[in-house]
Amino acid sequence: MNPESFAKYVNNNDTGTSTPSELAMYARMTNYQIAGYAHKFAWSVREYSLTLTGASSYDLLTLIPDLSTIYRPYGTAFGGNEPAYRQPYEFNVESGGQIITIVGKTLKIKNAPGTGTLTIPYYSNYLVANSSGTRQKDFLAETDVSVIPDTHIPMLVEGIQEYIDRREHRPSFQRQYALYDGRIVNVTPFFYLLQQAAIDDNPMQIVLTDWRSPA
Repeated sequence: MNPESFAKYVNNNDTGTSTPSELAMYARMTNYQIAGYAHKFAWSVREYSLTLTGASSYDLLTLIPDLSTIYRPYGTAFGGNEPAYRQPYEFNVESGGQIITIVGKTLKIKNAPGTGTLTIPYYSNYLVANSSGTRQKDFLAETDVSVIPDTHIPMLVEGIQEYIDRREHRPSFQRQYALYDGRIVNVTPFFYLLQQAAIDDNPMQIVLTDWRSPA
């Protein structure tokens, strides 16, 4: 998207919490690119506790505004502490047992429990936290912080820079990078750092058991 398209919404001065600054808007768009990347980062995982009422469906987009992708729900109200998941077409013809499916951002439960909770781990697209730890979409105060690990903050900065370049009508800056497989490619610094962050995002079991992984 071209930042110029936000001409009537984005302004050059930070006006406080009511309107995000121009810089905050660029950070928002960059964070969305990071959260929407094909690799889902372990540091963006959050959990939501859904109180079950016996309803057969729940609108997760309303309940979880920062929902990007669901990970794997679990809860004691289900057999084995984990509800069986089915694809929507399988869910429609399944007749027995407690099963769940996801249609868009709607959670559907067949033979839903009337009580209990369902814990829903999910990947968040809110990568900013305020001083109390509450996740939010934008940087709105000096005390707000990014949830991106410090070692990968340059990725966020380079993403913001790309939007600034677009605003100033500067050509996309690319440079040659050597990928992990030895290929030399011309990509923007942001895209290169995004790929490097994905490669570095090792599952905990690998970090703890593989001596080749960084501590």
